[in-house]
Amino acid sequence: MDRIYGPDFQAKMLAVACREPLFLAHYSEALLPQIFSSNYLRDLSSWILEYYGKYNNPPTQVGLRTIVESHVPADAPTLPGYQLLLQQIFTCDLSDATYVQEQLCTAARHLAVRTA
Repeated sequence: MDRIYGPDFQAKMLAVACREPLFLAHYSEALLPQIFSSNYLRDLSSWILEYYGKYNNPPTQVGLRTIVESHVPADAPTLPGYQLLLQQIFTCDLSDATYVQEQLCTAARHLAVRTA
C-alpha cells in the first residue's frame, strides 16, 4: 500500500465494503486485494468481491464466515486470525465511513498510478 494504513484501518475498509450497502455498487473496483498489507486482508477482500460479483450484495457476517470456513481448514493455524478479522469487520464503529471510503479510493488510485 503506497500510503501507510495500519491493519485496523485496513480492516475498517473491509467493514465499509460489507456494512455500507451502496459502497460496492459504486466503488467495488477500488477494493483491490493488492492495496492490503496482509494475506488475511487480501483474501477477505477477494472473497468479498467474489461474493458481490455473484450476488450483487455484500456478504453478511454469517455469509463471510461461511466463505472463510470453506477456504480455510478448521485445523489451520491461520483460522483464528481470520475469525478475529471477521469480528472486527462486523463490530467496528463506522461513524467515519465516508472518510474510510475516501481513503480506500485514494489507495486504489495510488496503486493504479504506481503500476501503470
